[in-house]
Amino acid sequence: MIKYPKQIIYPINFLKPSLYFSKKNFLNNFLKRFKKINRNNSLNQKILGRARSGFYIAIKSLIKNERNVFLISPFTIHEVIDLIILAGGKPLFIDFQKETTNLDLEKIKKNINKNVCGLVITHYSIVDKNINTIFQLSREKKIAIIEDCALSYSSAYNISKKNRSDFQIYSFSSFKTINYFYGGLISYQKKYEEKVSNITKNWKKLSFLSYFRQIIRTLTFVLLTNNLIFNYLTIHILRKKNTIKNFLEKKIDIKTTKINSSYFSVPSNAAVNELNLKISNYNKIIKHRRKISLNYYSFLKNISIPKKITIKDIIQSDCFNYLILCKSENHKNFLNNKLIENNFDTGVHFYYNCKNLKKFSNLNGETNNLDNLVKRLLILPTHLRISIKYSTILSQAILKYYD
Repeated sequence: MIKYPKQIIYPINFLKPSLYFSKKNFLNNFLKRFKKINRNNSLNQKILGRARSGFYIAIKSLIKNERNVFLISPFTIHEVIDLIILAGGKPLFIDFQKETTNLDLEKIKKNINKNVCGLVITHYSIVDKNINTIFQLSREKKIAIIEDCALSYSSAYNISKKNRSDFQIYSFSSFKTINYFYGGLISYQKKYEEKVSNITKNWKKLSFLSYFRQIIRTLTFVLLTNNLIFNYLTIHILRKKNTIKNFLEKKIDIKTTKINSSYFSVPSNAAVNELNLKISNYNKIIKHRRKISLNYYSFLKNISIPKKITIKDIIQSDCFNYLILCKSENHKNFLNNKLIENNFDTGVHFYYNCKNLKKFSNLNGETNNLDNLVKRLLILPTHLRISIKYSTILSQAILKYYD
């Protein structure tokens, strides 16, 4: 039986001349179509060369004198925290509720004070159960909401229409559902248009060479996760001692805060045209991810994350992957090794607890529940190569070795 990697890159038109050298730009068409995904025509949109620069824009637009503190879960990539700081914000880390990816409401309430300007909600595989309560609290306390939708474009489906965030940030980088080498989009309320325009007015368009390094990295990953190569080479590399945790996992830069100049850019015409071609595939991919997640749920409900996950949670989320919780860190390593020995590729989440990075050690916030979660968390694949049959066999293997 063919075995599949836990993560794939959906095909990108690497060298299609009609995309790279066309003078046509389908930006307006893409923006119009993208609005249908998050079902909100009232927000303005701006497409970005790099998704994470959306945090810089949002923080710059929201800071008001001494009100510059932003509550955020540190379960993210470190560049997000870097850009919040670069924009003049002060991150204050908020923990999860135990054995979930839901923000701790009591910790949010405890930390809201006159210096808090906003709160970042990161959408993971499953939408935060507390999201409408968080929006209600933000209105009462008059703090802004920034949604990190890098993994989950349509998570606003189960948000009340009266609960609309100030900013929503989306990613179109290589591994995302709608993908290019780099790219992103920021949606925002119309009242921020002048500030957003002033911040981005001198941002330059990326050239083909701007993407070159990422093209090489993407090609390498595509090659290693090709079905034939994965089965006869990559899976054997994964089995080797000391490579299981590190192979194909992102290396974390824990020392520098250097910000790449490409962060302050707009995408090339090729990027826009590629994204416009792919947006029609979005609903198909999400429907598949939900179907696979529901199958995992039927076997693994009792060890799934978030704790007490429901069918409704799954069908209202983008299900970028499926999360399960092991008994301990040692148990996670044991289970992961057993699965890889049997040709199943599972692994750790590509987000990590930024609170534990040395350069952020001076930032405030307790993350005991998140620490415990990260040590025990395994992700299961839901991408288009994963079938019901494969997810069933993988689930049965997990149950076999779990106890």
